[in-house]
Amino acid sequence: MNIGRLFQQLTASISAEYRHNYPAPIAALRCLFNGTTVLSMDAALRIETAEFSALTRDPVARNMIRTLFLNRGKASREEFLGRPGWSS
Repeated sequence: MNIGRLFQQLTASISAEYRHNYPAPIAALRCLFNGTTVLSMDAALRIETAEFSALTRDPVARNMIRTLFLNRGKASREEFLGRPGWSS
């Protein structure tokens, strides 16, 4: 099987499974595919750096990070304040 075709099928499968809501798996596949086409490790690392920085600038990823950290902090506060013997 052609490697390009394999990555195309994997991308379609992941996109369908997550309904295009998670950009990181697609970026990881794109990084793997582009990294396998170069011969030097430096070029592969530049590709990985470019994919990662593009992912961090994506509004979907930014919103997910913000939401997950806010919810984690809220859960920690509720757990801390909800224990017997502690008052708010």
